[in-house]
Amino acid sequence: MKMNLYIDGGPLVADTFSGVGHFTLGIVSALDRVASTLPNIDITLVIISEYKDRLKPYNFKNIKIKFIPIALDEFYGKLFNNELHDIDLLIGNGVYFFTNYATWPLKYSKAITTIHDLSFEDVPQFTDKANALFLDKTVRSTIKRADYISTVTNTMKNRIAKFYKLDKKKIVVINNAVDLDKFHDYPKHQILRIVRKYGIKKKYILCVGNIEPRKNQEALLKAFKILPKNITENYSVVFVGADGWKNDNFYNLANELAKKLDIIILKNVVSDADMPILYSGAEVSINPSFYEGFGMPTIEAMACHTPVILSDIAVNREVGGPNALFADPYSVKDVASKVEQVLAMKQDVKNFMTSANYKKATEYSWDDSARSLIEVAKKLS
Repeated sequence: MKMNLYIDGGPLVADTFSGVGHFTLGIVSALDRVASTLPNIDITLVIISEYKDRLKPYNFKNIKIKFIPIALDEFYGKLFNNELHDIDLLIGNGVYFFTNYATWPLKYSKAITTIHDLSFEDVPQFTDKANALFLDKTVRSTIKRADYISTVTNTMKNRIAKFYKLDKKKIVVINNAVDLDKFHDYPKHQILRIVRKYGIKKKYILCVGNIEPRKNQEALLKAFKILPKNITENYSVVFVGADGWKNDNFYNLANELAKKLDIIILKNVVSDADMPILYSGAEVSINPSFYEGFGMPTIEAMACHTPVILSDIAVNREVGGPNALFADPYSVKDVASKVEQVLAMKQDVKNFMTSANYKKATEYSWDDSARSLIEVAKKLS
């Protein structure tokens, strides 16, 4: 009997391509590669019809597309107010994989819904208020509607089970992953071309992530300020990411420090093709976040053989593994100390660290994640 698997493709066509977008693209691309080997499964991407042109660059070859003929704002307004009609009556019956927290109403179909993290509950002081309110209501509805909850780490699985008092058997882990064909160690001539492109003239410390309080980029700015002169005069700090919220303090501090230090902010300008090369050229990649659901920059940097410093939180311990360096995100001195430690490493020590980290990164495969999704979907079909 043929199974119909429908996937919410909204994050692929959103105005801002977020971490959820990368997760969705990784899963869908992997499914597109193997779809021809799954004769009993039809895979269909579902998006709002007004954004259909945004799918063209992806060039999926083996995945069908269906459109919802409703405006985006109206769709999410009705979803939030519980006024949306059963989507499977329009699109078709089967198993639906929702990649972005919300379970659409379904009459005859089953649902697997991804909850990436609970930042809106656990650290509301770091989140956008309107988005937190939307997610709080949406996720509580999702918990009731979904047949399975998926999430991206075991740490988050345990947190979701505890917070919503769910049986862990209802929660499955479908990891984020890294494309090793793109993320790897690049030769010096390619790195030189890219760093020149973005105006980077010194050795650099890299920090990747949306600019928002939860990511704690201010800690790196403050840490850089107190590092020894031989570091501050010879290194740049490079921030790469989209604009977030509540980030006035970050920009004010960055502008003040930029009078004496080399602070580079690449906001919404680095292409996906250039990103692995920027990782590869960095002396160290640092993620000082207060909170993460997974932390994609961790495995991306490790796949590029770049040393990583991570905030000492449970998710980073799980994803980064034992050979990353961990710093207290609430201690500027500790962050600075870990940066200094990496920059002072002897080459053989650094090689051991980055080789071990690369091996850890290879544990996260989009093909494995796609297979995990198929296995769960089969249980519901």
